[in-house]
Amino acid sequence: MFHWESSRKLCPAYSKNNLDLVEWAKEAYAHGWGYVWGTFGTVLSRGFYKAKAEQYPEEVGGYADFIESHWLGRRTADCVGLIKGYGWLNPDTHEVEYGTNGMPDIGADTMYEIATEKGTIDTIPDIPGLAVWREGHIGIYIGGGEVIEAMGTQYGVVKTELSSGRWTHWLKIPYITYLEGDVGAAPNESRVWRILYAEIGNPYGVAGLMGNLFAESGLQSNNLQDSYEDFLGYTDTSYTQAVDDGSYSNFPSDSAGFGLAQWTVEDRKTSLLAFANARGCSIADLDMQLAFLCHELETKFPGVLEKLKNASSVREASDYVLVHFEAPADQSESAKARRASYGSVYYDRYGQNNQEDENVAS
Repeated sequence: MFHWESSRKLCPAYSKNNLDLVEWAKEAYAHGWGYVWGTFGTVLSRGFYKAKAEQYPEEVGGYADFIESHWLGRRTADCVGLIKGYGWLNPDTHEVEYGTNGMPDIGADTMYEIATEKGTIDTIPDIPGLAVWREGHIGIYIGGGEVIEAMGTQYGVVKTELSSGRWTHWLKIPYITYLEGDVGAAPNESRVWRILYAEIGNPYGVAGLMGNLFAESGLQSNNLQDSYEDFLGYTDTSYTQAVDDGSYSNFPSDSAGFGLAQWTVEDRKTSLLAFANARGCSIADLDMQLAFLCHELETKFPGVLEKLKNASSVREASDYVLVHFEAPADQSESAKARRASYGSVYYDRYGQNNQEDENVAS
């Protein structure tokens, strides 16, 4: 195992995602990582270098003088190693653990061959974290028309233009989750974070919960379950208005998901409506829904609250919320990974400040 340190923490979710891959690549570029064939983001110690020179006498041994004068004692990766190093990184311990997290030790061409989503470079979608490929070489598209790649022994990790004409194809790396277009910023998401953090006090737990709320409602407190809009003949706005003015009285029992957590079952929707009425506010009032959510955690789901307060990773918190609080029909591994990846975005945006505050306090 090898320890990786950075001024910027990657999101502590066990599910790997394209956004963190981009940050990993940016760190490699910013810190001037070198290139040595067969390496994957670890410090090139003399012993490790000698082992690689014996393993690859032409690709490494043939550049002995240059490697020893430029890259020895620094972090290095080859082109596909830049991707594999992220795949093998344990985000909690920052140890690069060879062959872990479902990322096999394969070459650039094999990674392209087994990818199920790929195309010619002229069809590349603007999704940061895609891989770009030509025969024998691979890089990471970081968005904005730019690529970060471990170019070669005499270049190291560099930033280049996608339009350079060097790439022939793009692909989605098969071993990570793609959050296409990023997780869009909701207007009140920072307020949601602050209120939930005051209740939970653990950034991993808050991020795991918010990732699930985003999956359910996009953090929109007036969100009516999409599949019920045509069925009931309402939009988000008109449904909220009809419940508020009393012209629609079937709110508790219509089985339509509503609000931040997409409350669905009758007893929970009945309690939500009573909570809003007691406060004299709209059923879609954000602060009311957050207060009700915290009330549910304290009274109806104390086990979930305990888990959120003590979770040691976003994935741990997210999985528990999905199974024991939201309980959607889809509880597959891909659903868990997707929601944990959403949560990792919120941890990235807000959680590190809380973590740093806690470290200072302790």
